[in-house]
Amino acid sequence: DRVLPDSPVAARVVAALREEPRADDFEDNAAIERFLADAVGLEKTYKDMIQALADAGTTVVRYGRDDITALVAEFASTGLKVLGPTDEHLEICRRAIASSMQDAIDDAIRLVGSDAALADADVYRRLAADSMQDATADGSRLGAALNDQSIVLSLGPAGKRVLLTGDMQFADPGVSGLDAEMTALRQVIANAGPYRFIKLAHHGSHNGIDDDVRAQWSATRLFGVSGGSADPSHPAREVLTLLKGEQASITWARTDKNGRVEIRPAATSAPLRIAKGSLNNSAVNPRPPQPNDLTAAPAGSASVSTVTGTGHLEVIARIPDHLRRVVITVESEGRTTTVSQVVRANDPRTGTGPVGARLVTRKLGAGRDLPALLFVSNRNLLRANIGRAEADAAISLVENGGQHYLDVADARTAIDRVRERLTDRYRGVVLLGGYDVLPAKRLDTLPPEIRESLGDDADDDADDFIVWSDALYGDNDSDDLPELPVSRIPDGKSSDLVLNALTAGHVNLQTGRFSLYNAKRPFATDIVALLPGAAAAIASLPASADDLNSDGAGVPLVYFMLHGLDSDATRFVGQEPEYPEAFNIDQVPANGGGVVFTGCCWGALTVRQIASRVLPGRSLMARTPDQSIALRYLRSGYNAFVGCTGSHYSPPGNAMSHGKPMHVEFWTRLIGGLAPAEALFQAKIQYLKDLPHEMEDVWDIAIEHKILRQFTCLGLGW
Repeated sequence: DRVLPDSPVAARVVAALREEPRADDFEDNAAIERFLADAVGLEKTYKDMIQALADAGTTVVRYGRDDITALVAEFASTGLKVLGPTDEHLEICRRAIASSMQDAIDDAIRLVGSDAALADADVYRRLAADSMQDATADGSRLGAALNDQSIVLSLGPAGKRVLLTGDMQFADPGVSGLDAEMTALRQVIANAGPYRFIKLAHHGSHNGIDDDVRAQWSATRLFGVSGGSADPSHPAREVLTLLKGEQASITWARTDKNGRVEIRPAATSAPLRIAKGSLNNSAVNPRPPQPNDLTAAPAGSASVSTVTGTGHLEVIARIPDHLRRVVITVESEGRTTTVSQVVRANDPRTGTGPVGARLVTRKLGAGRDLPALLFVSNRNLLRANIGRAEADAAISLVENGGQHYLDVADARTAIDRVRERLTDRYRGVVLLGGYDVLPAKRLDTLPPEIRESLGDDADDDADDFIVWSDALYGDNDSDDLPELPVSRIPDGKSSDLVLNALTAGHVNLQTGRFSLYNAKRPFATDIVALLPGAAAAIASLPASADDLNSDGAGVPLVYFMLHGLDSDATRFVGQEPEYPEAFNIDQVPANGGGVVFTGCCWGALTVRQIASRVLPGRSLMARTPDQSIALRYLRSGYNAFVGCTGSHYSPPGNAMSHGKPMHVEFWTRLIGGLAPAEALFQAKIQYLKDLPHEMEDVWDIAIEHKILRQFTCLGLGW
């Protein structure tokens, strides 16, 4: 049990962080102050309640501490079964919580001690913000560990059993080291079925159920979701899509739309009784209105924005070019209106329709001479992501540009198929599509002897030293080291991203630079000195996103050395412990061209899941240009975005170690005339030659192996 810090302010803030709401859940500072006052006394109140029950003669059974045999026997007539979690499962979560809470205590004490004039609410806002998650910590670990301590119960006789799942994250545990226990728990649950009714875990969150979890519950036809009426995140869009795909054979109720739900598992008719609304409602809860609600949506999917006025509801829809027919359903207080919009098909070959008109004068690489490259994709999967006409147009750009295109129909053999085609004629490989089109490798960056030496200390890395990598697509001799540079144009469900990236122009090295770095990363000034141009390097702090002229970020050479977040790719943050927002996605230029290089953690992560949290075979959730700074830069026309798929490590001071040599080598080679993909490839070769960079500690050597493997080039890169 972690003792709260002595400082009254720090104690209140840390106690509140254990409850883990977002700071923006509160209307004002007064509401936060009330919450802090309640939170600090919550543990004592809970213990007093337990003691009062015991004093009154109530038998109190604490799961994970007490023997539950008598409890289960007492309720045997209900068919009660406690399915999990196991003691080891709970212990893994306890350690994760303890680690996160110690981080919170340290941060709170440091922040309060350095600026004692801060109000409680100000300290809480800073520490509760996502931007407080540093490169060395997993930003979602605390919440996931709390959720994964949920007790999973089943009730009822065979054929009528009900499964109650709490907040358990079956699909994505989110806690390092918990995958095996979660897999075992899922099997225990499956073996105890089948179930007549299942309450979906974690308010219908994406980490509670996915296709694999659903397959284990395939016999269940009744589901329920419990959640708040105005929660924009739950049920998750992915979960509602999953349910909707089976709506002909299943029934679900949700408390946010149906109010009180009565479950009657033994009933042959009307097993779900609801207080209002209709069953099988798949509507996604709207998020609160934001200033940019009416900006352009990703081109790969339709979007609808609503603006409420006096006596009317205005609906604004943005329809991607490839959709022939879109049906929009609007529900408002008991009445439903259906509007359909027809969009004509496009023909990129003739230049007719929106897609063709955009491409009739555009050429691969803006028409410049490119070396012989092997472009690879899966046409059918790319079509599914960005549209048939758009995918065909993208592949036509490649072929009409004189380049070779390889279509890989089976993702499982993609790397082998590419290896078969690699010859001396090619200078590089360009992957066309996201990880769901051409899978990245879930790569352990550590040699076996280094991982063995680290032992349990490997868990101290936010990624467990496991990252996503495309490099093996350039490995023509199967030794797990690439012989050719590899770049990827992730589709991001956006045809504009793909087409703009394919037609990105030459990088002009003489027309400007933009650099933004964390003031506590002094080595970054040495990198800036390598870049041509006179623009000053901007440090955060004192600078924040509010101080920046977004035009500055549209120059050809862009360098970021800030903190990144695995959970939010729309912003980079600056100096700790304040972690102010230093740059956000709205500051990416709408149109531009050039190269971006970043040492921001997870800066080039194009999916929501870091590699260490994903089991083989699990589906990934791709980010879009509205969810990723990297993808937004590619959509705006930049030739390359170079960054990490995992957490980055900066050197102490100005030492030539950790990430600094990679930064130096890349920019030196780019300015020397190499294309971005080739500059990164050559930088890695030099980095490997010099590894370790005067490092002796096994931890530092492990870090450098990770730095070597995790940098990737997004975009055309040539």
